[in-house]
Amino acid sequence: MRPANVYGLYDNFNPKNAMVVPSLIRKAQENNVLEVFGDGSQIRDFIYADDVALGMIFAVENQITDPINLGSGIGYSIKEVVETVVKHAGKDMEIKWLTDKPMGDKVRLFDMTRAKSYGYNTSVSLDVGIKRTTDWFLKNKEIIDKRFNAFVNTK
Repeated sequence: MRPANVYGLYDNFNPKNAMVVPSLIRKAQENNVLEVFGDGSQIRDFIYADDVALGMIFAVENQITDPINLGSGIGYSIKEVVETVVKHAGKDMEIKWLTDKPMGDKVRLFDMTRAKSYGYNTSVSLDVGIKRTTDWFLKNKEIIDKRFNAFVNTK
């Protein structure tokens, strides 16, 4: 199994090394200006963590031994992801595109042909997944921050 950009509940929201979606969710909750590297045109494939788990179970139950990609197979621009995060942040904010910062590859999109040939499909849309993840983060922010601070203070 090779998952795309996974996000969801219990994600790593550590401000120093979080991946795209949890990082944006945290920044959107803690700032009135959301700063984003690049111009938003980069294309990425995102998959909700529940869909990854279901994909792995699906592969075991169906005795799939070929390598398969687990992604949505849908190319979302970082601009679309940012707009979705802002929509679910529950507040108005400015988006500041840092075009002088690195953007990474222009496109990273998984070919889902093989996984779909076995009957695998994702079930959680980007919008629903970001909403669920944002809601979970807000309900658990105090615990997340305590764990992060305890970790930082032990180093």
